Amino acid sequence: MKYITKEQFETIKNIPRARLTARFFVYTGIIIQAGNKILLCKPKKSKYLGWQLPGGKVLWSEKFTKCIQREVLEETGMEVTLKGIVGVYQRKTTPEDEEFIRIIYCANTFKKLHRKPIDPEIEKVRWFDIQEVLEGKVEIQSLQIIKEIKYYLRNKVYPLNFIKAYKW
Repeated sequence: MKYITKEQFETIKNIPRARLTARFFVYTGIIIQAGNKILLCKPKKSKYLGWQLPGGKVLWSEKFTKCIQREVLEETGMEVTLKGIVGVYQRKTTPEDEEFIRIIYCANTFKKLHRKPIDPEIEKVRWFDIQEVLEGKVEIQSLQIIKEIKYYLRNKVYPLNFIKAYKW
């Protein structure tokens, strides 16, 4: 207990040692706004009901920015130019949960390349009034998405080079 607090020790003492090392999946998401509308996706199957920001899991050796551009194209049929990073988020988990970090971007511009999503797992893509989303009138997968949108609306965006990949 030399390096952690008593409170931290109490939290982790019953977790199997192999689970104590953080093993994160990295997910990217993006806020795409047009006027007072925001673009959301609805997957066909998910353990969480409702709409979500376009995005997905970073593949092995994939750069974060390339991941979000790939995911947006697959899920919405759009090509985006990235403006910046809204935030980097880590959720509180239990030992049974999948641990992940979310990097949320925002788009500067977008262009529709395909009429419908390329990803067969996406059921619908739709523009929603931002205020209706914030007021809870749209079924969202997580309250975290609301926090991310609110942060974005405060115009607090970090530059894209805020997160850099290692160069060996």
